Amino acid sequence: AAGEIAFQRHKKYNYSDGYTEMLRHYGILGPWVALSGMAAANVDNTNVLGLSVLAGSAGGLLIGNKVAKHYDYTRGDADAISSLSVICTGLGFAFVTEAYKNNDASGLILIPAAGSILGTIWGQQSVKGVSLTKKQGSTINLSTAGAALVGLGVVALTESESAGVWIGVPSGLALITHQLLMQH
Repeated sequence: AAGEIAFQRHKKYNYSDGYTEMLRHYGILGPWVALSGMAAANVDNTNVLGLSVLAGSAGGLLIGNKVAKHYDYTRGDADAISSLSVICTGLGFAFVTEAYKNNDASGLILIPAAGSILGTIWGQQSVKGVSLTKKQGSTINLSTAGAALVGLGVVALTESESAGVWIGVPSGLALITHQLLMQH
């Protein structure tokens, strides 16, 4: 519903593609962080979980609106920010997977959520003054995804049984690729 509202507002007010994509990014980031907080608190009430998703969506859109109005991000900038956020989320999951296997560490879900936030902030700082085109942003996304797939292939060849390795190696290769592309 929030996405449809944003789409209709985009048609009416003709927002830039970068603005719209930043709202989309924060519209996903907000509920993810809210649900992570509820999981860390071991909340199992579906009504509370539903309200946290709604509050996270609203909060994410409000923050995204403020961020997008503060700086004129391009579509390519927003794509690069989103990919770095996903990569940092993956690194967070790689860090905590072994702890989940060993004991009940539900509070550790906050680490990947923090990775999402830090990846977003890092991405926003890295694209300032760059103004990536849509094609450049797409190239960064596809290249980092390709690097992650190469990482999965390498891990498959090693036949590792560690979930941290299965998540960490692809995320690490994606991060290296992302940073190499952002430097050029």
